[in-house]
Amino acid sequence: MKLLRILLVSAALSSASVSGVFAADPDPVMTALLEELARSEVELQKQDPSLYFMGLQVIETSLVSIQAEEGGLQGYRPIRRRAVHADIRLGEPRLDSSHLLRDGSWDSGSSGTALGIGDDVAVLRRTIWHEVDQAYRKARERMRRVQADQDILVDEEMGWDLAPVEPVQWEGPTTSLSGLDIAAVEDWLRRASLVFAESRLPMDPYVHFSGEAETRWFVSTEGHRTRHSLSRYRISVSADTVADDGMHLSVSETFDARSPEGLPQPEDLVATTRGLLAELEELRHSPLQGPYTGPAILSGRAGAVFFHEIFGHRVEGHRLRKVDDAQTFRRRVGEAILPFFLSVHDDPTLESVGETDLRGHYLFDDQGVPASRVTLVEKGVLKGFLESRSPALEDGRSNGHGRRQSGHDVVTRQGNLVVSSSRNASPGELRRRLLSMARAEGREFALIIDDIGGGFTFTDREIPNAFQIDVLLARRVYVDGRPDELVRGIDLIGTPLQTFSQIVAASDSNEVFNGTCGAESGWVPVSAVAPALLLRQVETQRKASGQMKPPLLEIPPARQSDETTLLSALSAAADRSLEELHIEGLPRPSWVVVSARDVDSRKVTADFGSVRDIAGKRSRPAHIEVVVGDLSQNSSRLGSGGDAPVPSGAQRASLVIDDLASPLDRDLWLTADASYKAGLQRLAIKEAARRATGGTPPPPDWTEIDPVVAVDDSVTPQVDSEVLKGIATATSARLRGLGLTVGSVTARSIQGQELLVNTLGSRIVKPFGYTAVSARASVVRPDGLQLQDSRQWVARSTSDLPSLQELEEQVAAMGRDLVARVDAPVVEHFEGPVIFEGEAAADVLRYLVPPSVRGTPPLPEAGRSFQKQTRGGPRLGRRLLPTGWSVMDNPMSAPAGVAGGFLYDQEGVPSRAVHLVDSGRVIDMVMSRVPRADLTQSNGHARGPLHNGLAGRLSLWQVTPNRNLSARAFEARASRLRRASGADRVLVVRRMQRGVEGSLPSPNAAVWRYADGREEPVLALEFLNSDRRNLRDIVAAGGGKQSHAYLGPLRPGGTPGLSSGLPMLVTAPRMLLVDGIEAVFPGADLEPHVLPPPPMDKLSCCD
Repeated sequence: MKLLRILLVSAALSSASVSGVFAADPDPVMTALLEELARSEVELQKQDPSLYFMGLQVIETSLVSIQAEEGGLQGYRPIRRRAVHADIRLGEPRLDSSHLLRDGSWDSGSSGTALGIGDDVAVLRRTIWHEVDQAYRKARERMRRVQADQDILVDEEMGWDLAPVEPVQWEGPTTSLSGLDIAAVEDWLRRASLVFAESRLPMDPYVHFSGEAETRWFVSTEGHRTRHSLSRYRISVSADTVADDGMHLSVSETFDARSPEGLPQPEDLVATTRGLLAELEELRHSPLQGPYTGPAILSGRAGAVFFHEIFGHRVEGHRLRKVDDAQTFRRRVGEAILPFFLSVHDDPTLESVGETDLRGHYLFDDQGVPASRVTLVEKGVLKGFLESRSPALEDGRSNGHGRRQSGHDVVTRQGNLVVSSSRNASPGELRRRLLSMARAEGREFALIIDDIGGGFTFTDREIPNAFQIDVLLARRVYVDGRPDELVRGIDLIGTPLQTFSQIVAASDSNEVFNGTCGAESGWVPVSAVAPALLLRQVETQRKASGQMKPPLLEIPPARQSDETTLLSALSAAADRSLEELHIEGLPRPSWVVVSARDVDSRKVTADFGSVRDIAGKRSRPAHIEVVVGDLSQNSSRLGSGGDAPVPSGAQRASLVIDDLASPLDRDLWLTADASYKAGLQRLAIKEAARRATGGTPPPPDWTEIDPVVAVDDSVTPQVDSEVLKGIATATSARLRGLGLTVGSVTARSIQGQELLVNTLGSRIVKPFGYTAVSARASVVRPDGLQLQDSRQWVARSTSDLPSLQELEEQVAAMGRDLVARVDAPVVEHFEGPVIFEGEAAADVLRYLVPPSVRGTPPLPEAGRSFQKQTRGGPRLGRRLLPTGWSVMDNPMSAPAGVAGGFLYDQEGVPSRAVHLVDSGRVIDMVMSRVPRADLTQSNGHARGPLHNGLAGRLSLWQVTPNRNLSARAFEARASRLRRASGADRVLVVRRMQRGVEGSLPSPNAAVWRYADGREEPVLALEFLNSDRRNLRDIVAAGGGKQSHAYLGPLRPGGTPGLSSGLPMLVTAPRMLLVDGIEAVFPGADLEPHVLPPPPMDKLSCCD
């Protein structure tokens, strides 16, 4: 089923001047593309099947996106990203590996690989190589399936899979956003959005700016070599509200320009904002329009979307090649399909119509073919189709309409669709004819559809070929002369041929629709131009309507001063929600919890010394939970399960980063309203599920806690992107020249404050943040076995990390160790003593201990008793470690520079030290406010994501053995155990992969240690049937103690991230000796590379 969507995201495009002159300065992207194209062509023509065509494209996008709400700004930062796509063709131009499959298979349509934004040619080539290698293997497999189709299925019409074109060489100048005055843009947005603070009507209004610069490179084995750039700027104003019947209503206005200077001035934006508020007020009180069949006028904008949806998608050539497509017009070239007075063409070369810039403008399509004007319909007669290099007809050729969004395959798409009429009428004449039709049919009124919000259409055979257009503004036009009346609640629907036959007239002026269209090749910018259309008959249906009541409370009243603090805003929202939120006959809120973070986050990733990506921004995520019920049973904790969907209790908000009362109060008001309504639903679901479930009742949902007031305004560490960039590039550069497939380092720092407010009286502000550096490397052997390794360093701030020199040396050592494993012999099976050293020794405990000492019960689920949910979980008295071993956790014991410590947990409970394991047995657990039958109080260990999912978690914990042997005594014990097991060697593990708590991950770095002290690298192993019981088989600990900082998973049972998670620190023995562990060779899991990687021996000249 193909569902094609279009969104109203209006924007204007401008292109660099078409000079045809190649750039004088070296272009590292073009250099990398050409070098890898030439090398890959030679190598792939040696393969079977051999390459006959290759096209390479890089798409680079720079984006600035800023949003203002009632005078405050959301956090933002400029974004720059690249992707590379390889089009590999095997076979021959009339039947190649891209040929559409007829066996019912569905092609994902996804393609491409993220490409670094650095200018190191060697690193760029490495990523391009990876994309080409993957694309060839995919094409080889697909070619087999194409040939099977030809051998087994009925004959088909054979056209071009790759129609011939003339190669183009054109390299225009690039564009950027470097001249954008951010301060001026921020001022415009603040002033315009401040108007919304004066109104009590809109719920979540905003004024949004985006500036985008895009450059596309294309090269091919046919000789294409193009580079062209486009830019677009947009300001959009939007406001929404909810009608009394629950229908969500919105109005918006968008302005486009080729440069920032062409955008409206602040006073114009203010006037637009006031106009939208008046329109929204009228729409909210307008009547619902029921289903309608009768005459109507579509405005020019509505007519443009109408033609884009029901005509444009049906003349996109790739669709007409599909056997499951309806192929509405495939055999109708030369036949009349529209009224004789209408003509249609598509012309991406058009930059504007009148004073309106066209979003669908481009110079070259994504197959390197110049854009061109295509006549589709002339005087009602179909003349042809939009074509890519896979045209619909046997003798067809591309007309420059092969397009894609980055990350998708190319297919035929519209650009600037233009509808023109040779028989025009004035707006007044169209209206007179409309009323005349309505009178003739005995109708009270007809409809004029003024504005739309997009739509979609179906084109497959197995479902009705219908369309649906989202009507935003429509009017009743009464035949008795009454004033026009705004109506709401309808969508325009129909089928294409029947609807075309109803067009009887067009206006004498055109309007422009600018938007973004979604189909098989992703979302691409489009425009459509059309006159207003008079139709003899249209059909509408009721629009889907929301069922939630409008907000229960009025918008928060204005304060005497709009200046506030985040803590004050959170407190005011919590108190107001508790006191005023109520639905008659239903429970009132019992308490309200509001949590927020005010943080600056930055992340830089580099590959082999060149930056791949820079991300992050200042933000204020917040969550409100309005709890209904009491301590024994309330709305707070409820998992999925059963037939009823479960709404989220803690509702999210993204707050402005300015300390302004109006935008903060409004966002928190809406979020609290949604949380209270969800809480009522959750409590009803929970009560019903508990009544229907047998077994012993579960413990209470929460325990009572005392309020805490603690505000720590200490200065938090600053986040410096340049420092992070220096770490990522310098350390990843040490992985060059080793022959690795992947060699990347990510440096991330998030710093700020965490705030907690509840209506029990707690007000807590505390520092929040950590810095993490993660390195990752991998290589694929000729047999397809992938070997990998990773390292992670976690600290409070960048200044608390090891020195840059230490980081570089450790990353380089990781790379060398990985390369040393490549030629190691395969060992199919091992069972015997295993020594875990350093990081691996800490990881044994990190992965196997936590599930047995976390006390928070799982979320209640409908249909499962508490006993079923908890029977395999942790329990007091369980033997976990050898006799004499102990485990302690103390969040308050953080040494300087260590992340993960805290004085109060995320529920506002003071943290305390907990003795978890004594002489090997579990005697206590880390607890949140959620009690167990045997542990009823929190000990201040609730941790997790900011929203749902808090649970008792470890923080700064220590594992102490009964005896910590010296290195010599430890080795002697290991030798005795090896001899007793009859093995000639022991397995020594130094690092393990990331894994899931409860089992041991596979080793990343390990060696075989023989009796004479020799060590040989281990190729690859994975542990069998590992779980917490392996801890009982620890024979010895030694080497003294170590402290290992790491990022735990955000939720219990999750996979830890390389640069995100909960900072933790475990202090543990440096060495562990474990008996009876079984490991096996995992086998190859990847297809070997077809191409050897390009050289990377030294830094490129273009750095």
